[in-house]
Amino acid sequence: MANLINSMTIPPQVSLGKLEQPKHVFYGRLNSGEADKVREIVDHVGEYLESTGPSKFLIAGVGGILRFPDPRSANDIDLAVSGFKYTRLHHTISDHCFEDVTRFTALVQEYFERLGMKMAADYGGLRERNFSHGSGPFSRMNRRYTAEGNENSAALESELESFGWFKSKGLQIRLQGIRPIDVQFVFNQTTQEWKDEQSRLTEQPTKSGRTTSEQFPYAILLEK
Repeated sequence: MANLINSMTIPPQVSLGKLEQPKHVFYGRLNSGEADKVREIVDHVGEYLESTGPSKFLIAGVGGILRFPDPRSANDIDLAVSGFKYTRLHHTISDHCFEDVTRFTALVQEYFERLGMKMAADYGGLRERNFSHGSGPFSRMNRRYTAEGNENSAALESELESFGWFKSKGLQIRLQGIRPIDVQFVFNQTTQEWKDEQSRLTEQPTKSGRTTSEQFPYAILLEK
């Protein structure tokens, strides 16, 4: 029994009182097989942004993986992508226009389609399903792709019709054997504004009462 206990992997601890964590802490708190897939997604997003996105960007590991005392309590793996700045004023001042939102949404949608093509090649084709949460200028933009012949092996779903709690739009990747990977692109913040914002974040009302850190620690997985 002692040998079994000693052989168990103890996840690295999050440094209390410090928002930015080393990336090895984030990767070390993932389950077997998850870290490699997250690194693959981070590299894929980075390659896309280097060719089409902002000159400066970052991809960070966030969410329950770092906020729960036991990272196994997290239902998914959250990644934040920032650097999409459209105005000169601070992001807390709403001086952006609808065209900025349209450009941003198109950029996220294009990445979703690229990832869909990659997954189709990896899994031998995907079946598309449309779904919508209502009306509006971006209605019917959400898409869901599943692997042909086996819906449990791979699925890709976009959330483009509206902004989430953290002013982001994104997508979720579901692969067999690991937790879903949620990639959120943050609107109208420089990388530094995004880092500064982490100290001012508040919990979503629908998730209140969970035993998580009151802070929102993050780990920079890629920054250019």
